Amino acid sequence: MYCKRTISDEVKNAVFTLFDDNKSIEQISKETKISCYFVRKIIKSKNGGLSIIDIKSNNKRDGVTEKQIQCIYGSLLGDSSLSRKDYGGFVFSSSHCDKQKDYLIYKSNILGAEAHHYIKGKNSWSPDSIYWSFSYHNRIFLQEVHDNCFADGYKTVSKNWANIINWEGIAYWFMDDGCSHAYKNASTVQANFSTLSFYEPEVDILIDRFNELGVSSHKVKSQHGKGIVLTIDSKCVNYFMDQIEPFVVPCMMYKIKKDNKKW
Repeated sequence: MYCKRTISDEVKNAVFTLFDDNKSIEQISKETKISCYFVRKIIKSKNGGLSIIDIKSNNKRDGVTEKQIQCIYGSLLGDSSLSRKDYGGFVFSSSHCDKQKDYLIYKSNILGAEAHHYIKGKNSWSPDSIYWSFSYHNRIFLQEVHDNCFADGYKTVSKNWANIINWEGIAYWFMDDGCSHAYKNASTVQANFSTLSFYEPEVDILIDRFNELGVSSHKVKSQHGKGIVLTIDSKCVNYFMDQIEPFVVPCMMYKIKKDNKKW
C-alpha cells in the first residue's frame, strides 16, 4: 500500500532558510534528514517551479540591473507590493487588469518573472474580471528594498527611496498611478499622481525630488474625499512628459499628453 509522505511546515521552513543561506541541496538534505528529491521539490514549490539554478541566481544582489531597480522602486510607489514570506525574506508582486496586460508582461520580462492571469473573485473589487500578475523573489536585494521603502511594517516614502528613483522609475509610477487630462484642444494639460495613501510629509519628499530633477509640482486636496494629489505645475508638464515618454510602454502611451501653450 502506497503512503504519501507528509513533511511538516517546520521542516519546510528549515529547508527554505538553509537554501537562502546558500547551503547546497546535499547539505540541506543532511541537516533536515529528508532526501535531495524532496528538498528540490519543496524549494521549487515556493518559487513558481523555477529550476534550482534560476532560483539561486535570483537570490543574489550582484547582477541586479538599473532597469530592474527602477522597475521595482517606481512600481512600489504605485500599485505593486512587497510582502514578507512565511519563511523569511520578501516577494515583490505586481498585478494589472487585462487592458494593461502588455504593461504587466513588460515588467515581468524585465525581472525575469513569469506572468499569469486569474479571474477576480465574486467578493473582490471588479468581480469576474481578468487580471494579470507576477511575483519576483530575490532575498538579498528585496531586503534592501524593504529597508528603503518600509517603516514599522508600512510602505513609507523616505528620502533614500526618493533619491533612488530617476525618470525611468518615475515613468513606472506614472504608468501605475498617474493620469493626465487635456483642456481646450491641449492648450493646457494637467498631470497628476494619486498620492491619496501617502501622508503629507511623504508627498513633500516626492515634491523635493521633482525639484531636484527640474520639475516643480504642488499638492492639491483631493476632490474625492480625504488625501492629497501631487500635481505637476502646468509650465513643467511638457518637460515632464518628455522625460518619461521614452520609458512608457505602447499600451500606456495614452497618458502622454502635451500642451500647445508657450510658457
